Amino acid sequence: MSLACLSIQGIDAQKFLQGQVTCDVTKVTPTTPSLGALCNIKGRAYASFLLCNTTKEVSDDNIIPQYVLIIHHDIIQKTLLTLKKYIAFFKCDAEILNIESHILSSLPSTTNTEQLNFNFNSVITHTEEKKINSLTITLFNDLQLKIQFASLAASNHIALVNFTETDKNLWKAHCIKHKLLLINDEISEQYIPSEIHYNELNGISYDKGCYTGQEVIARLYYRASPSQKLYKTTIDALNQLKEQIPCESSLSEQNTNTALVVLKNKVFENIPDDLKAKFS
Repeated sequence: MSLACLSIQGIDAQKFLQGQVTCDVTKVTPTTPSLGALCNIKGRAYASFLLCNTTKEVSDDNIIPQYVLIIHHDIIQKTLLTLKKYIAFFKCDAEILNIESHILSSLPSTTNTEQLNFNFNSVITHTEEKKINSLTITLFNDLQLKIQFASLAASNHIALVNFTETDKNLWKAHCIKHKLLLINDEISEQYIPSEIHYNELNGISYDKGCYTGQEVIARLYYRASPSQKLYKTTIDALNQLKEQIPCESSLSEQNTNTALVVLKNKVFENIPDDLKAKFS
């Protein structure tokens, strides 16, 4: 598993992203990142990300907006090619950032995790040349990812955050704990964001205006309800479900003991109560 960083920089960066992503870009500041998704015209997410505002104020009268999307590496090329179809009409550019190193660490949680669902914060540093130097993002107050970016002159740099096995397990454990599912190539264009807990994580804005897929997403929110839902469960409970009810389920993320799984509403309704209690 690896993550990568996609930069959108230029005068129209905010305007461009606002017309592409599900979250409200105007509310993303250098200290308040946001979860978001990029969707096709059917409202299905082909990519999702953590969006950070890394804008550096050059002077009082000259601000160059920049945003960084932390995204699964296996869909970053697809995402870049898709965005470049539209970015030509805006005064901004998109590029993949080179990464020199990263540190992933678990933080002690002192607050009820149920109250942390919307708690993302970030710290940005810049070089003397006004380029982004490092990005530290804290998720839910109990997981921190610090990315050090490489300069153009740096050697042996990489274009992605390549997790070790220990980091991979740590990342998955926290994502499952908080029901945070980042889209990868395997599940790209399978889900509408509201089906995978993005409403609850403030990853969708319903009053920001139009963006690709917005009509479908808004219609589902105001006039209907999702036909499937993301659940957190144990591997044992999932195996029990498969034994008792032959059904299609989409295993989206898992570690040794727990998993995130998407179940159709009709399937969930038929699960015995004792087993249903193991899905949340």
